[in-house]
Amino acid sequence: MVALYDHLLALTGSPVVILNRAVARAEVDGPRAALADLTPLEADKRMLSYQPYWAAKGHLLSRAGDTAPAVEALTIAIGLTTDEALKAYLLKRLASLQAT
Repeated sequence: MVALYDHLLALTGSPVVILNRAVARAEVDGPRAALADLTPLEADKRMLSYQPYWAAKGHLLSRAGDTAPAVEALTIAIGLTTDEALKAYLLKRLASLQAT
């Protein structure tokens, strides 16, 4: 899957492809490697309002054991979420992080 995203990234240079590739890479190389792949997106102003970026970042930070930054990222994702079912899911994830 990562190789397919590599090809797509070469074709498009899309920040969304970078994000999706990082999530796929987490399954192969772990959350820290995936978080490193997200570093270029931190300077991309479009990501500031892109809910999937914050949700994915929160998930990866949580998997890496970085609870405080994960809570921050998930809180931002919740604030950007308009879908009530997704918001409920993210709130549940946030609550489970805060309970630890």
